[in-house]
Amino acid sequence: MAYCTIAEVRAEGLVAADAADARVTATIALAGAYIDKMTGQFFEKTREVVKLDGNGTDVLQLPVPIVGGAIDDVIHTITVWDSSITVDVDNITLYNQSGRTKDDRNNPKIVFVGSTGTWLTSVWSRGDLNIEIDAEWGYVDWDGSVTWTTPVLIKDVCLALVMREYGLKTDAYFLGDKNAYRIKRESTRGREVEYEGLSDLNLTGNLTGDPAIDSVLASFRRAPRSSNVRKV
Repeated sequence: MAYCTIAEVRAEGLVAADAADARVTATIALAGAYIDKMTGQFFEKTREVVKLDGNGTDVLQLPVPIVGGAIDDVIHTITVWDSSITVDVDNITLYNQSGRTKDDRNNPKIVFVGSTGTWLTSVWSRGDLNIEIDAEWGYVDWDGSVTWTTPVLIKDVCLALVMREYGLKTDAYFLGDKNAYRIKRESTRGREVEYEGLSDLNLTGNLTGDPAIDSVLASFRRAPRSSNVRKV
């Protein structure tokens, strides 16, 4: 996922002589992967078919929010009869949108409020991958005019993660203080300092240690995933 652009990185002062476009593109992708891993979300609109295990209740947790609250199709296989039906979306309440009294997007779910009609089923019957949802997914914000977009805080964090990799030298003293939390080893003789890199953080799943980044990631972190959700 590309949550910031090369142009935005260049605007921060990183010139092509210090990092070519291909390298910046790779770092943006790495930063996006780290954000997705640490939050359990993704932040671009993406069409996917997601399958879930029916749990015998009327509530199913979703892996990520459904964009705009619009579900195209929900196919529910009634396990007892091994037969599939399309559930009328009017029989489903979706909890995952901003604009409600409470923003549910960190814990999205669908609730069966009607029945399938044919068998008067009002719960998601137990089964293995027997619920199929076709929709556009992603934790995104409406930009107010045209489309859904990556939340501005996620864009900012992505840009910050990218810039960490290059250590711009606009103000050495300020930069030293700003990056002090990244120090993993420091030698006073010869003044050798080694910083933790984004690739190390991404591989180990560590937080960055930067409150400005970590607090945003924590605020977007998804609630623990229910065992009924399987993304395919």
